[in-house]
Amino acid sequence: MTQTTVRYFVTDVDEAIDFYCNRLGFRVDLPRAPGFAGLAKDGLRLLLHEPGVGGAGKAGGVPAPGGFTQIIPIVLGDNDRALLAAADLQSRGFDVRAIRPPSVAPGTARLRIAVNLSLSEETIDRFVSALSATLRETVPCSAASS
Repeated sequence: MTQTTVRYFVTDVDEAIDFYCNRLGFRVDLPRAPGFAGLAKDGLRLLLHEPGVGGAGKAGGVPAPGGFTQIIPIVLGDNDRALLAAADLQSRGFDVRAIRPPSVAPGTARLRIAVNLSLSEETIDRFVSALSATLRETVPCSAASS
């Protein structure tokens, strides 16, 4: 199974672990360190960082304009896989876009996911399930032709 990794900035790693593991079914995938955790579910791995940990933002800093963002890129690499994944998520009711060259470097096509405070927990739960299913079902074209 192809695994997609997303680096995600959080203000409290312990609280994020509780949320993702107890509400969304993720499991701790990497050894826990202060201000950092790796979680996984199906083909999705989340690397959770607190600001200033392991180069995540400015040391001890607070998110500022031009710094942290609500945009979560999920790099899939293959243009066709990004297009198929975006179309699949759109068919499931989520406004996710495929970003491809020349907007990004060749070989780094990605999904552009935007989160905001108005999303309900139910919507986030549905999205995580849909994203996991989509990532399982859309294999890289190079793997599909092997």
